[in-house]
Amino acid sequence: MNNRLNILKKWIQKIRLYCPDWLQSICQKPSFWATLAAALICTLTIFITVADRPRAELANPLTTLAENGNDNSGTSVYAGLASASPAPSDAALPSNSYDGAPDISITTPPIVAHTQTSASEHAEGSSSDSFSAPADTSVSDSGTDFITVPRSDLSDLMSGGSNPATPSPSWEPQVIYPTQEPDSPSEPAADPEHPLPEETPAPVEAPVIYGEFEENAQISGYEYSITVWGNDAFGKLLLDDYLTVSCQSQIISPEFTDQTKSYFRLPLVEGENMIQIELRDDYGNSSTRTFSIFCTPPAEEKITISVEASTLGLGYLIAPTELTLQPGQPISVYLSQLLQANGFSDEYDGTLENGYYLKRIHREGAFASVNIPETLLNKIQSIPSLFYNAANSSPDSLGEFDYTQASGWMLCVKSQGSAVYEYPQIGLSALIPSAGDHIRLRFTLVSGLDIGGGTSTGGTDENWDQEW
Repeated sequence: MNNRLNILKKWIQKIRLYCPDWLQSICQKPSFWATLAAALICTLTIFITVADRPRAELANPLTTLAENGNDNSGTSVYAGLASASPAPSDAALPSNSYDGAPDISITTPPIVAHTQTSASEHAEGSSSDSFSAPADTSVSDSGTDFITVPRSDLSDLMSGGSNPATPSPSWEPQVIYPTQEPDSPSEPAADPEHPLPEETPAPVEAPVIYGEFEENAQISGYEYSITVWGNDAFGKLLLDDYLTVSCQSQIISPEFTDQTKSYFRLPLVEGENMIQIELRDDYGNSSTRTFSIFCTPPAEEKITISVEASTLGLGYLIAPTELTLQPGQPISVYLSQLLQANGFSDEYDGTLENGYYLKRIHREGAFASVNIPETLLNKIQSIPSLFYNAANSSPDSLGEFDYTQASGWMLCVKSQGSAVYEYPQIGLSALIPSAGDHIRLRFTLVSGLDIGGGTSTGGTDENWDQEW
């Protein structure tokens, strides 16, 4: 016992240690503990009363109705007579149907008892369980009898009294708990001949196609670019996955799509090309637009290229030759093809597409008869820094540092409509020709001064302005 008291004291000390001062002062007052005890007793009493009340009062709902419904206000419940069967025990009744409900009043949903005896049997008295049905007996569509019983007679109904509506002793009421309020609206009966109309969504207008293209256009070439977009009935922008574009029945994927348009490049064939654009929305609607594009083969565009060594007295190594323009190809490609077609080979740094620098061209015996013009040779020999040396050459090739320290190949271009040749200051693999260009590949002995291209190499001397 002493040990238990000691433990209790220790716990009280701990509680006092951690409790605030104001709570300790309240707990030391006797009135606090008296109030707390009274509250606990009241709470326990209410709990026990509420927990036991439904079991005592609602063990037999019919009896409760009979005892509480002593007025003859005209409001009645409906009761029928069930076929002879043992009276349900308290345990058989659904104990939770009205669990926790207040006293049953006249607004309680009706309690219905059924009987399988037909109204004709009641009238003829042919059944051993029949009775004299009162005038207000009614027959339902299912053949079940219902009679109106005032509440004041429910006690007689339960005890087998002398009320005219009271069943014979072999009849016992069967309590039915309704699942639906009497006044609740019911679903209309299905009529196969006149079915109810189904709700259909309001129709949505088809999407609208927009684009940048020309219908029935005449195109010179084998490609045609268009841009397409659309909107649905509510203004939503439709791109990409909502679009299908086809040319000659071949579906074309978009080149790319930005925030406002989808871009398509259509491959064309010569003649008429059928283009179809289909646009869909999220509501199952679609729009289609069909038109034609007429393609004609493009006219062949030409450029002219020549290879010259007039400064050595050799004139044209390759006379001016027309070549068909291939869009996007650099001059280095045309030049290499032209040299090879005329029996020359080109020696160069880099590649034809990148960093091309022509160092030398080769063909056996092509450069054996060199004869530099006298006026040009005199100018060259008057400049010691050029280190002229006729022996520094080969009859089978021609290139940089032959004859002088400033020799090599240079290229000039005259565009269509221009009368002047210009020496571009970019590499041959970066130079893309245009239709009508005239291109000259020339050999210089003096860094371009002898062929009018001295300034293009960064020199400050004036060109000699003379053609040899």
